[in-house]
Amino acid sequence: MSQRRVPKPVPQRIALVTGKRSVSIPHVVIVGGGFGGLYTAKRLKYRPVRITLIDRRNHHLFQPLPGVATVAIQQGCATADNLWRACRGQLLVPFRYKERGSMATIGRARAVADLGRLQFTGFVAWVLWLVVHLYFLIGFEDRILVMIQWAWAYLTLQRGARLITHEQRRERRAL
Repeated sequence: MSQRRVPKPVPQRIALVTGKRSVSIPHVVIVGGGFGGLYTAKRLKYRPVRITLIDRRNHHLFQPLPGVATVAIQQGCATADNLWRACRGQLLVPFRYKERGSMATIGRARAVADLGRLQFTGFVAWVLWLVVHLYFLIGFEDRILVMIQWAWAYLTLQRGARLITHEQRRERRAL
C-alpha cells in the first residue's frame, strides 16, 4: 500500500510570542472530520502547525434545521466568520438560527407568507414572495433576466417544473 503525501499547506502564518522570542507557525483549518479530514489531522499531528478541525460534533454545521435557503445563507455567513476567527486565533461563535419567517407559492398568483406576527395569503403573499426572491439574487442582470422569465411564464400560462408527470405514470403501467 503506497503512502499518500499530504500536500504542504500554504496557510496564513500566526505569530506566537513565547517568552522573548516570536515564533511563526502555520494554521491549518480542516473542514469535515470524515476519513480525509481525520487522516490529514493525524498526519499533521507532530508537525509544527496549529490545527483546527471543524466537524459536526464540535461545530454548528449539522444542526437539524429546515432545508431552506435562509438556513443555508445564515450558516454560510456564520461559517465564514468562524473561519476568520479561527485564523486569528479567536474563539468560535456557536451558530444561532434566526427564524425570519417562511414563504411558499401554492398556485398561480397565490402564496402563503408567515413572517412572525405578520401573515399573508393570496396575491399579496405571492407578490411579496416574488420581491423577496428577486432581492436575494446577485446582480442586476440576473434580477432582470429572472423577472422577464417569470413574466413570460405567467403570461403564457406555462407550468413550472414538476417531479411527477403523467407520462411517467403511463410508462410504469405499460411495463
